[in-house]
Amino acid sequence: MSAAAAFPTLFLTSALLVAVVFWLLVAVGLADSGSFDADLDAVAWGVGGVPVAAACTVLAVLAWGVCLAGTVLLVPRVPPGAGQMLVRLGVLVVAVLAAWPGTRLLLRPFRAPVPGRSGAEPAARTVTGSRRR
Repeated sequence: MSAAAAFPTLFLTSALLVAVVFWLLVAVGLADSGSFDADLDAVAWGVGGVPVAAACTVLAVLAWGVCLAGTVLLVPRVPPGAGQMLVRLGVLVVAVLAAWPGTRLLLRPFRAPVPGRSGAEPAARTVTGSRRR
């Protein structure tokens, strides 16, 4: 538990808490799962066809898991000081970089066809079940 509340995992733990609150707001109808879709070009990031909020949530979950595992496994092996801080920073960077391809892979089956991409046909429903406009 202390590893989840310490640097660098704390940043990703905070992101997960924000995601949980967001999805609770979506569940009770106070927010829309597509609220952030206009804010980011998901196609350019390789996750087009799913809500940006879903992609960010999956990214945060995967990065958090990698970061927690890296912190638990690597940090105790390095003496306290500057070396340990460098290891912690490296774990954070590797966690985010490793989570990105994992996010793209996990979301691939849920992607709706994106207009303009070869083989794209308009989808009747999005991942969240709402009608496309």
